[in-house]
Amino acid sequence: GINAEYMGNILFNSNWDPNRYQISIRSSCLEDDLNVLADGDSTEIGERGINLSGGQKARVALARAVYANKDIYLLDDILSAVDVHVGESIFHNCIKGVLGDKTRILITHALQYLRYVDHIIVMRQGTIVVQGDFKTVSKSTFYQEVEKFESSIAKKSSDEAEEAGKIDKSTKVKKAKSSQNPESEGLVKVVKAEDTNDRIVANLIVKEDRQRGDISMLTFKEMIAYTGGVWFHLFTFLILMIQKIVETGNKFWLAQWSDHPTLDTNSYYFTVYCIIGFLYPLILVIKVIICLLQHTKSAQNVHDKMINILLKAPISQFFERIPVGRIINRLSNDLGLYDIEFIMAVGATQSVIYNFITNLFVCLWGSRGTLIPLVIIYLLVIFYYARYYRRTFREIYRLESISKSPIVSMSVSYTHLTLPTIYSV
Repeated sequence: GINAEYMGNILFNSNWDPNRYQISIRSSCLEDDLNVLADGDSTEIGERGINLSGGQKARVALARAVYANKDIYLLDDILSAVDVHVGESIFHNCIKGVLGDKTRILITHALQYLRYVDHIIVMRQGTIVVQGDFKTVSKSTFYQEVEKFESSIAKKSSDEAEEAGKIDKSTKVKKAKSSQNPESEGLVKVVKAEDTNDRIVANLIVKEDRQRGDISMLTFKEMIAYTGGVWFHLFTFLILMIQKIVETGNKFWLAQWSDHPTLDTNSYYFTVYCIIGFLYPLILVIKVIICLLQHTKSAQNVHDKMINILLKAPISQFFERIPVGRIINRLSNDLGLYDIEFIMAVGATQSVIYNFITNLFVCLWGSRGTLIPLVIIYLLVIFYYARYYRRTFREIYRLESISKSPIVSMSVSYTHLTLPTIYSV
């Protein structure tokens, strides 16, 4: 089943037909199950039907197929997951009743239903052993062997159930005696049936959390810590400063050389110019290597922390309530954004901030401070409009990230469920 209500699993995006819906539930023997539930057919079904038994999964799938109202039905051993009396009701009321005018291909090991079918094909290890109507098939040697084997299994199960009943009765007598003995009080705890009922969880699947509003300072502090800490960022700014000095020095030296174009000093200016020109790419390569190593380590630390938390998460409170698509989305899409886009954004932000500060300083220094009022107005306008851009961009990015989880979850679930069918073909 998919993560939706009972009704959503049965309708499966089909148009609403109340009469057809009631027929689907009644013929699939789901009425008693829905009457017990507090929310009826509005009860949520977890991903992969974690809160359903094997029989309930089969009956929900059957109800969905009946509601679809198709011409051909492939029923792959749906009767083996339900009790005998429920199987008889499904066979006679649903397969032979509601679907009586459809083409039905039933795969089953239940021999008691073969006398009611139109055509029987008996297979063994992928090959057809015998086929025909019930009268023809029942005379075959292979069918008689299977029937004998089924009878022996049924007799053995009956004997085991009878023996288990005797043991259960003797256990109850011993518990009754021990409960009358005051000395044994507290040693044996009898749990009442009503105490063992599963607690109904209001929201079986936890809704995916999404941050709203501005990014907190704690997030910025964690970001700085994961990307190398304060000292690493100061070291990066120092390298940017040296790179800027070398770039500016290269232009300054070229200007000095053009002011003294003599043959005696050409070799000297040329040598210094080559050294400065060599230093710039060298510093750039060193900066790239250091940042790459640090960012790789940072991404690995984030990945290891996510995996560590995931492995220590409780099964009942986490894996059964968190869709697998959400986990895959966090470990693939979100981690990929951190590995590539976030790391590149950090480096670009450092370069932009440094270039802005240095260019602003040069402009203010060259204008003798006359541009200060203009710069203040410029910064106020930039921050005012950037606030709207950041707010919109941030919320769109968050919505985009969480909107991928249901798609991934549905793709993984459907792929996992349909693989056996694909392999069989």
